[in-house]
Amino acid sequence: MDIIIDASVAGKWFFDEPLKEAADYLLQPYYRFVAPDLLVSEFINIVHKNTRIKKITHSYGCESLKRFHELTIHYIPTLDLMENAYRISCELDHPAYDCVYLAITEKYGGVMVTADKQFYNKVKSSSYSNQICWIEDPPKETV
Repeated sequence: MDIIIDASVAGKWFFDEPLKEAADYLLQPYYRFVAPDLLVSEFINIVHKNTRIKKITHSYGCESLKRFHELTIHYIPTLDLMENAYRISCELDHPAYDCVYLAITEKYGGVMVTADKQFYNKVKSSSYSNQICWIEDPPKETV
């Protein structure tokens, strides 16, 4: 099953954060990860932030980037999502960089999984509510 993951999920795979166990659950082979290429920049920023606040060493940051690169993620060019993301951003009155992830569900299918509570709550109260799942309640395998 395709799930669209955002940086709030990907970061939990590498750092000891709340909801890490829920994020790790998604690493099972049943899921196929899809994300905009924007995820790479956002992940680098997470690593940089954790290094800057001395939560991790520079060496661990480099290792995290290497391990992230080894993940199997199908990347969609953000440029291909631009118009949909802009429209969703205007509809939700929410920053476009989050809406790029939601635009994938609209254009290509799948369900977005996030640990960003503010974005999740906004989307759940909109016409896009069936296109997003909370990290602790991802789509389940159907037999």
